[in-house]
Amino acid sequence: MSLLSAISGVALALGAEENIVQLISGAALAIVTAVVYIITEGKIDAAAVAASIETTQKKMKNTAS
Repeated sequence: MSLLSAISGVALALGAEENIVQLISGAALAIVTAVVYIITEGKIDAAAVAASIETTQKKMKNTAS
């Protein structure tokens, strides 16, 4: 996110219009936030599935004994 701020600052310094920079920065921030959320949820779900599989395997092993 600090990278977005740096790019915005450079764009303004090079003469880009403030309205356009704000529009692009806002859109980029929304996209980055959504992507980070999706990746994080995927990791959480994967960990939950792995824990569930491990628990099921332990129960099956105990039942077979």
